[in-house]
Amino acid sequence: MRIEIATSGGFAAIPGLNSKASIDLSSPAARVSEKSSGYTRTLSPDETKDVRGMIDTNHFFQLPTELRSSSSSTADQRQIDITIQLDDGRTHTIRASEGMSEEINRVSPGLGQLLEWSKKEFDSIRNYKVRKR
Repeated sequence: MRIEIATSGGFAAIPGLNSKASIDLSSPAARVSEKSSGYTRTLSPDETKDVRGMIDTNHFFQLPTELRSSSSSTADQRQIDITIQLDDGRTHTIRASEGMSEEINRVSPGLGQLLEWSKKEFDSIRNYKVRKR
């Protein structure tokens, strides 16, 4: 399984804050990478198991491509696109607002945790880019 997570938009919508990371879970040594900066990190076996456990492909592939918050305005929030490609080639993409973790967890258990995990990973990527300058 391969996951692509991309962030964009937000209040300031600064292009430099947009990012796209890939998570390759198809091998035992899962990796996160971000092409533009050269960032790569190998996940521990426990973290790999945790990330795999955050995704219920049966629920994910039934979600609409655009998830809207029913409780609050998401106009100034960053957008997150999540694409999952299974080993059999099936692919599905959803778009949600960054602040929708709890709501997403209700419709696809574990997916909200993936959003939270990805926020921390994007922080690590941004820190890597800053150190690399």
